[in-house]
Amino acid sequence: MTYEEFAELALALPGVTEHVKRTEIDLMRDGRHMARLREKGRAVAIRLPWDMVDDRLEKPGETFFKTDHYARYPYVLAWLEHLDVALAKELIEASWEVAPHAIPLRPA
Repeated sequence: MTYEEFAELALALPGVTEHVKRTEIDLMRDGRHMARLREKGRAVAIRLPWDMVDDRLEKPGETFFKTDHYARYPYVLAWLEHLDVALAKELIEASWEVAPHAIPLRPA
């Protein structure tokens, strides 16, 4: 999957917009963060509830990962090349659902 395909799925949901900055591309729901293009365009950081973050990171395989930058934040990173449409939709819809809500950070 490409970022463009991922973004197209997200932009089909109500209130979702894409914000392009000099060095970042974000997907937002009504101004609240859902996802950011990362790893030189090869991955996306997706905001999810903590239980989904933990579940994805526990699954074997090379799709999901976490960086030190996101350690305390409710995000999981996914390699775009490993996402199919069904999985991308599942992640995007979950992110869309939680976007309006505050999710506490994990302790350092």
